[in-house]
Amino acid sequence: MSASSGVLTLTSGGKTLATGTTISVNRTSGGTSCGVRFTSPSLGNLFCGDVIFTASGGAVQTVLRIYIETYLYGVVPYEMSNSFPIEALKAQAVSARTYAMRAKRSGGSYDVTDSTTSQVFRGYTSSYANAIRAVDETKGVCLMSGGSYAQCYY
Repeated sequence: MSASSGVLTLTSGGKTLATGTTISVNRTSGGTSCGVRFTSPSLGNLFCGDVIFTASGGAVQTVLRIYIETYLYGVVPYEMSNSFPIEALKAQAVSARTYAMRAKRSGGSYDVTDSTTSQVFRGYTSSYANAIRAVDETKGVCLMSGGSYAQCYY
């Protein structure tokens, strides 16, 4: 992916596949069986979602559209060690899910960032089985206060 004069170009194997101000790369199936791996910067984990690239001046804005539970697979083991007790990981999963759901908004091109500004997110890897189990065993559970998502900071 490259950007020049506000136009994106997606090239693979020496062939231009798409051009425009926005290019979407959509998965063929859900779950953790497919996604993208970034080579620059090098991020070894799988990012399981649809990727939207937008020309922003001379730069490329990259946004990952992902299911919340799959997103949490890439948050929980990076906010807390995978070796922590399962109940602690479950508490982290519920807190992280609540934080992300509270951050959802109707405007803007994204809801959260992948850094400590929001929640650390590094994509999916099957090697974090305890964190994945914690997310799965708390699927859909959020903390509420007065009918709204609670403020969860950790």
